[in-house]
Amino acid sequence: MDPTVSVIIPFKRSGPYLDACLAHLELQTYRDFDIYLVPDEPFMHADARIHVIPSGAVLPNRKRQVAAEATNAEIIAFIDDDAYPDPEWLASAV
Repeated sequence: MDPTVSVIIPFKRSGPYLDACLAHLELQTYRDFDIYLVPDEPFMHADARIHVIPSGAVLPNRKRQVAAEATNAEIIAFIDDDAYPDPEWLASAV
């Protein structure tokens, strides 16, 4: 059985960078992953694989820690909202 993966994305607010990052994550060849978005303020996202954990205005390292503590995934992958992963990113990591 393939290991589960959580992708954690810390950011201040939703915008075009985040939208592009999420679009690239949809192209991943490895499919057994969920996504933890950690913005400053709450917002809604309709995708069932996406968890939103508002953290307030804290540094990115704290945002990553909050999400890492919330997941039970076997592997945690960190990425910033202005990064656009190659389709093989998670498959290579696993």
